[in-house]
Amino acid sequence: MAPPCQRAPPLRPAAVGRMYVMSKKEAATSGTVVTRTLFLNSKPFCVLFDSGTTHSFISTRSAIQLYLKDKRTKTNYRIKLSNDYVIECPISYKFLLITIGGTTFPMDLIQFNLSDFDIFLAVNEFVARV
Repeated sequence: MAPPCQRAPPLRPAAVGRMYVMSKKEAATSGTVVTRTLFLNSKPFCVLFDSGTTHSFISTRSAIQLYLKDKRTKTNYRIKLSNDYVIECPISYKFLLITIGGTTFPMDLIQFNLSDFDIFLAVNEFVARV
């Protein structure tokens, strides 16, 4: 009798982005990132602009403060951190309008449990939209 057919376990999708999580202290001494306070809906948020990040992110608490439920989308993002750990991010927010210096940018933000920053903005996304 032949052994039962064994299926290979399903492959997990590869990480679709990368993120270098850093503290405010690391950002202050980095020289490669910029941090600023931006006001969104008249509320201040601590933002890190990073050229090494492939996607833009928003902390869970910031998404709650901004009442973004109507922009919420289920996603299947897998983000690779600098320590090679991969985090699954099942929620994102589509087409959020962020105004910086009088220019409005439509941004997609992935929800991520950030600690020191409210929002990580990928500089490459801004360059592509200008």
